[in-house]
Amino acid sequence: HKNKWLCTVEGLYVVKHDVNLLQSFLLGTDPSGFSNTIYSFAKEKNNLWLQLRHGLYKYNLAQQKMLPVAAYQNKMYNILYNAGDSLLWLSAKNKIISINCSNSSIVSSTLLQGNPYFAIADKQKHVWVGTWDDGLYELDEKGKVIKQYTDKNGLSYKYLICGWYDGANELWLGMNGGKGFAKLDLQTKKFESFFITTKNKPSSEFN
Repeated sequence: HKNKWLCTVEGLYVVKHDVNLLQSFLLGTDPSGFSNTIYSFAKEKNNLWLQLRHGLYKYNLAQQKMLPVAAYQNKMYNILYNAGDSLLWLSAKNKIISINCSNSSIVSSTLLQGNPYFAIADKQKHVWVGTWDDGLYELDEKGKVIKQYTDKNGLSYKYLICGWYDGANELWLGMNGGKGFAKLDLQTKKFESFFITTKNKPSSEFN
């Protein structure tokens, strides 16, 4: 329904597309009695995947029931991402993992030099992983690294904090430390950098 989901320290919120209204989405409370802090989140068909303080959970929207994913308890994953297929992508330190959404089995596990911060898939089913400290990685759908982009081969700054895909041929990247943002043409694999200043002062971070 083109709704936007937001994960916060107070739980989940939904921005309704048709009325532009922000509403809370209640999941109950965790065993400690505190509201569920959602560290990362992904929506997959009829399920929500949630990284909570105690591990990874799967919430069935139809049944309105949340269950822990047994193999991923007491672990913290920074990224949860689903591109509308059968895979859920997770990240731990220096690693990006894909698991089968049906049975939670590991499909691929890829070591990276940097710490993954976000993941986005394009229409070619390539997964783009931005890292906090080592640039951008292009992976195929099986998790194999196709290429790494850093400040040594076109990227103006290798410390990334966010990304956005336009659904066609452009991938936009936000740089840490007020270094602006960059646009990657997915056909030519060329970067264009943008630096925004206000009254001669460096820009803030882009999220």
